[in-house]
Amino acid sequence: MRPRAESTWQPQALNSSKEALTAVPPEAIFPRDTRQPKHLFVSARPVHEDRRLAAAAREISPPSYGVSRCTLLEGPAAGGVIPTLEDGRDGWRATRHLSDILERPIHKPLQSYAEFLPSKGCAEYVRCECATALPKIARLVDILVREGQAVATSILDLGHGRGLTPPQVFAIVCFTMDLRPFGAAPDENFYAALNAGLQRRNPRLLEQLAGYLHFFFSGLRNLPREPEDLFFRGVPVNTLQTVQEHYRAGVTVVWSGVTSTSRREEVALQFATDDDGEGIVFRISAFSAVSVESFSIYPEAEVFLEPNFKATVARPLYQDPAHPGFLFVDLVESRSAGYVF
Repeated sequence: MRPRAESTWQPQALNSSKEALTAVPPEAIFPRDTRQPKHLFVSARPVHEDRRLAAAAREISPPSYGVSRCTLLEGPAAGGVIPTLEDGRDGWRATRHLSDILERPIHKPLQSYAEFLPSKGCAEYVRCECATALPKIARLVDILVREGQAVATSILDLGHGRGLTPPQVFAIVCFTMDLRPFGAAPDENFYAALNAGLQRRNPRLLEQLAGYLHFFFSGLRNLPREPEDLFFRGVPVNTLQTVQEHYRAGVTVVWSGVTSTSRREEVALQFATDDDGEGIVFRISAFSAVSVESFSIYPEAEVFLEPNFKATVARPLYQDPAHPGFLFVDLVESRSAGYVF
């Protein structure tokens, strides 16, 4: 883990009101980055003309698994011109780190789906079972599948699959995608709908999601864990009351969903900033994190913490003069089993 410089600065007393946060324009923290992201959505040609994409799509969702009984959506998903996408660090992905932060931070049992035997490819599970279980994604599911296949194909062509199978790459790509450039509302994004579904731990819902979760979790398990280090998660200021209630010094908390973090603090600072001002950044010392940076088109140095990530609050809400207006919480991933029963 990177050594942190010692400081004589002490945390200041906090005011729970929003006015306690001093407003700092986001552009003063980090200017807009005009570089293109790593993997762009494919070029402005019709998707159906890209034979290589079609071949990769067959590998991601092999025809030998059988023909889907799902009815495909009409409209842009049938193969139109794909819009370009700008750099993701300009605020519209700010809900990326929000996930389950408003939930009670407690362990919720969830199986690994390692024993699940898939009967078809991951793309068909997303298009059919996931769209049924998660109605929020149904309107744009064909676009999700099409663009997910395009990005996964690009990653595999570049040799960046990190030893995963095409369906596993596709599963992780889908979770990193953001369809707001295609008109999706924030809660219509796949990662938002899936995490909301996982929070419920509804047996029937999980049964419908099992096919996708098999490929997704097996992909994450086959990726190496990152060396112990600091990772960062930014949430908006409207979570302040929840954080004050649950994240007290010495308390052990559990994040029951798939948690998106970044290895770069400036990304979390951006995610913590919204129209109400600067929010809260979690500084997380973790040894079980998994990098998915190579599977995302966004330059956010994204790192996942798997469901039921457990950590202790080493330092509750405090201010850091290096980042005026923001609040911070320090977490350390738990190593011990805890109580003896």
